[in-house]
Amino acid sequence: WQRYPHMVAVAVGAVALAVRGPALPLLGALAALATAGLGVLHTGVERDWWDIQTACTASTGLGGLTGADLLSVEGGRAVMCDQVSWAWMGLSMASWNAILSFGLVLVWLAAAAASVRRAA
Repeated sequence: WQRYPHMVAVAVGAVALAVRGPALPLLGALAALATAGLGVLHTGVERDWWDIQTACTASTGLGGLTGADLLSVEGGRAVMCDQVSWAWMGLSMASWNAILSFGLVLVWLAAAAASVRRAA
């Protein structure tokens, strides 16, 4: 889910290059804020700050997978969203996504402010 708002923000950014005004940068900020929020939610699930039962948490089990699915080296592997699969400097990928997405919110808001200044 964290990738979808990024795709929206990229599309908004492409359109914003051609269309002037603060509306599109504000939409980009909203998309970046959505993915930042999802990153915070995912980080909370990884760190057990809150308990959210979904199909990707270990507590719901792997009931939808067969033994062959679990042992397969050729197919996709089961990735649990409540377990950190990659971390750097003590922060998971979800945490980094949240931090960088909040930074993108600031960039989009700066673009909206610059658009307003140019129009004035």
